[in-house]
Amino acid sequence: KLLALTSLKGQTRGCDIFEEVCDEMERNGLHWPGLMGVTTDGVPCMTGAVSGLVRLMKKRGKEMDCSEIINYHCIIHQEAIVSSVINLEGVMDTVVKCVNFIQSKGLNHHQFRAFLDEMDAQQRDVVYFSAVQWLSRGVTLKHFFQLRKKGHHLPQLTDEAWLCDLRFLVDVIGHLNYLNHKLQQGHFASAMFDHIKAFQPKIKLLQKHLSEGNFTHFPTCKELSEDLQEAGGILHCFTNTDKYKSLLMHLQEEFERRFQDFRSHENELVLFANPFGFDIDRAPGDMQLELIELQESSQFKAEYFYANLPVASFPHLRAPALWIASLFGSTIFCEKTFSLLNHNKSKYCSWYRRPWDASIFKIT
Repeated sequence: KLLALTSLKGQTRGCDIFEEVCDEMERNGLHWPGLMGVTTDGVPCMTGAVSGLVRLMKKRGKEMDCSEIINYHCIIHQEAIVSSVINLEGVMDTVVKCVNFIQSKGLNHHQFRAFLDEMDAQQRDVVYFSAVQWLSRGVTLKHFFQLRKKGHHLPQLTDEAWLCDLRFLVDVIGHLNYLNHKLQQGHFASAMFDHIKAFQPKIKLLQKHLSEGNFTHFPTCKELSEDLQEAGGILHCFTNTDKYKSLLMHLQEEFERRFQDFRSHENELVLFANPFGFDIDRAPGDMQLELIELQESSQFKAEYFYANLPVASFPHLRAPALWIASLFGSTIFCEKTFSLLNHNKSKYCSWYRRPWDASIFKIT
């Protein structure tokens, strides 16, 4: 649950945010020893080595004799940054220019939508691309691809190599968007990290399939390949897939490079997610006897949840488990709240336009 929402009037330095956090903790009766982790979006005011929020909070935590406060970059933010490495020069720029041409002028947009209605097209419009919206690129590419034969004429639409690049982007960004949707479903941090780990073997499988000319997981590329085969042609741009395999390899390297903050706590996350199958030798010494008892207990195997573990019987297992459960793998809860506030303050909210209802919602 969201504890508080505070407006920063003036500067937004790490020390300014830190003061507001301290005030809110004091106002709500929260104590520093109960703070386990800090999730940030990776900006300098949050992660700065000298005066960033995380640095100041860890310093205060030591002064208050707190346990280690771990910090990590929001999983969804990191996944979005990693996804940006999949970029074929000229493809996204061309798509954005075409969409802007349609959307920027009312007459163009109106005529285009009327044309789509006449053609009974599956899509009724194209959507703007926004670099700050996580799923925007995939949605824009998908709509553009589905409407490629119905919109503004582009010479690139007759270029086989450019179309192959477009189809590859649509397929790969589609896989990344599917991952992003799964990460936004509000799981524990351990489950979110599991999705990240599971995606890396998928990238290797995509590379393997490209080498073999297997388009099972590239539906738009498969569609083009089948169309050309029916026409007696050959998909020349996919006979040499080194460019696409190189992009996937770069994506794989970025997934390996990032998420180090979670990898450093992977042992604890795995123990939390599956204590019954965890290797006793990898567990901390003070947990090993309790872990053996738990794994051999048919009662807890049948009905099991950390909150129900007796404190007297499993003190060393229960405390770290609740600590892991309290971690937020993403800042998505804050992002959703900001979106809701923006909507409530907009013209789309009926009471917002009524002056006598202005007291319903206040931001402090």
